Amino acid sequence: MRGLRQEFPRSALFVSTGTTAGQSIAREKLGSLTEGIFYVPVDYVFAVRRVLRTLRPSLVLIAETEAQRLAREINELTDPEVGRKRLSGRFGGHDFSHLPLDRPLVAEDFPDPGVVEAARSRTEVIINLVRRDKPTLRQLLGYLAGARGHYVTAGTPEQIADFIEDWFQDGAADGFNIMPPLLPAQLDVFSAQVIPILQQRRLFRTEYEGSMLREHYGLPWPNSVFDDPGWKAEPLQAVAGV
Repeated sequence: MRGLRQEFPRSALFVSTGTTAGQSIAREKLGSLTEGIFYVPVDYVFAVRRVLRTLRPSLVLIAETEAQRLAREINELTDPEVGRKRLSGRFGGHDFSHLPLDRPLVAEDFPDPGVVEAARSRTEVIINLVRRDKPTLRQLLGYLAGARGHYVTAGTPEQIADFIEDWFQDGAADGFNIMPPLLPAQLDVFSAQVIPILQQRRLFRTEYEGSMLREHYGLPWPNSVFDDPGWKAEPLQAVAGV
């Protein structure tokens, strides 16, 4: 940032972050070097477009975090032909072999979800993603390889905790299934670095109620037939209908 200020001394410099935690850090470290620091969730394309129309910047620089770099490198390791077969299975056996890997996709490259005899909701998610982001087939296959079409995010532990908190507080979700692309390494990182932040924010338990799932949810224990003095075991032949 200091280099940019020296290179463009008469230009206004603005910093946009993808999370509120990033915004706080940027204000603390870069506040004296910029004209403004604001938060724009990059996954909301309409918000990004609105900011760009308002500022009309002469130059836009996009910085990649270490976590984002790792996510991109993992996606690049996927086998495109394996991905094609999995994508075909998502769309009821539709043939995608004719599509080039590096041309931006359009919705017309896919069959109508209404005629697909498969998980229709998942096919609609994929087509909506294509309409929104216009990825190449290679990019789409890499994205689907890790999360099968579920939402994917990458960032610092604070950014991931912010994301979870935002969705939970806004009522978008009441729980999360964590699906790290690398196991057990990234699950260990999540447990060691993200969970403590959520615990500090009172968003995740610090201890369990018991050793059983039933106890965690506060569910009553069912009565056991073995506690009923009037219960009598039937012969195996009668139970089996023999």
